Amino acid sequence: MKKNTYQQKNGFAALIVITVTSAILLAAAMTAGFLGIQEVDNVLTGQRTAQVQVLAKSCLEDSLLRLRLDPSYAGSTLNLNQGTCVVSISTSGNEKNINLTVTLNTQPILKKNYQAVARQKGKSLSLISFDFDYPL
Repeated sequence: MKKNTYQQKNGFAALIVITVTSAILLAAAMTAGFLGIQEVDNVLTGQRTAQVQVLAKSCLEDSLLRLRLDPSYAGSTLNLNQGTCVVSISTSGNEKNINLTVTLNTQPILKKNYQAVARQKGKSLSLISFDFDYPL
């Protein structure tokens, strides 16, 4: 009868070792999976931010061209390939304050604000500053 009791304890110890090892491996696999998902999210966020900046630069170039052709241009809404840009321009002396609100049409929607200042002398127009993520 002692032999049978010894064999039951030996199997129980092996079961405990297998259970603990499985739990550790499962925790490691879940951690690796979550880190991978977070890394993919970081890459996508970086790509979307770069896309918004490209849209903002395109919108600014369009606004500068419109200002050069028409010094009284006060802004508009531009529909771009991947989103929209709302331009509002105010004048202070010979400086034009250009506020841009760029919206990237992705899920989730990404919206950023930018501000630029241009100086106008006659037909000449020069960009003085362009700030990303300016709080409006």
